[in-house]
Amino acid sequence: MADYPRIVVGEELLKYLEVTGPRVRGTEFGQLVESIASHVRRFIKQDGDGMWMLDFLGENLVGNPEIENRRILFTRAKKYIEDQQGLAYDQQDYKHLSRYFRLGSYFETRAKGWNAKNRTKKKAKPTT
Repeated sequence: MADYPRIVVGEELLKYLEVTGPRVRGTEFGQLVESIASHVRRFIKQDGDGMWMLDFLGENLVGNPEIENRRILFTRAKKYIEDQQGLAYDQQDYKHLSRYFRLGSYFETRAKGWNAKNRTKKKAKPTT
């Protein structure tokens, strides 16, 4: 169901995160639970196909000061994706190619936040 390399989040987890905090809010433990649930919700986004997924390259992770060398990490991961796309193309494995194409698209949407350059080659404009 997840299709390309991503972590899909089910509706039950989303429901759980919505009701967990309010259910125990009146206690000290409840405040902690609500805080954690709120934090977790920020890492979940709805993908283009309507599935909920872990947004592992999203703003909340980018803002983490403990992640050093963001550009290097992002670039290495992007290179791996491009290598997988090339391998799948060479082997005519279109299912694998499709998955890594969509993962690559996800990376492209997050490149700016990771201070990484968008490496998609642009077509030259025709001369008239």
